[in-house]
Amino acid sequence: DDLADGLADKLSGSMLAELREVLAQPDHPVRLRYEAWLQTFIERLRSDPALIASIHEIKEQAITDPAVQAYVSSLWTDVKQMLRKDLAQENSTVARHLENGLRVIGEKLANDQSLRDAINQHVLAAAGHLGADLRAGITAHIADTVKAWDDKQLVRELELSVGRDLQYIRINGTLVGGLIGLLLHAVAVGAWP
Repeated sequence: DDLADGLADKLSGSMLAELREVLAQPDHPVRLRYEAWLQTFIERLRSDPALIASIHEIKEQAITDPAVQAYVSSLWTDVKQMLRKDLAQENSTVARHLENGLRVIGEKLANDQSLRDAINQHVLAAAGHLGADLRAGITAHIADTVKAWDDKQLVRELELSVGRDLQYIRINGTLVGGLIGLLLHAVAVGAWP
């Protein structure tokens, strides 16, 4: 048993030393072979239909696997609990990192006009697309909301929005409606040429 432990220690120590050497030397042969293999694999991912299909199939199997779904669900629950626990603390690590990140972004935006211009263009483009997509939904929501109001609620909302001028609008509406009614009646009975 001691012999096996000693052999395992020597083997793992040797592997760690080799790995450190590979990481320390950018031109180490193992590192160069790995980078060449990785570059070839990346090219195959872009151009090899069989590899692309195989990876897509593996992805679909992983996504639909109940064990993977349960693991991801539990992982998400654990992450949310960890975040809530951390954010509840006065010296929250997450809050500190968010604060630092937002400060860096703010400084970058304050000092880089081209970045501000690019962000503004993207926001305007997104707003244009969203506006077109949301227009029908917003219109339907407003119409449904107003239809659901009873008369008293509708009058109250109008009074709140229009204010004291609502009485003048009512009076003018009554007078204009009455005048139009009189004109129509006069035309109908022939009193108006």
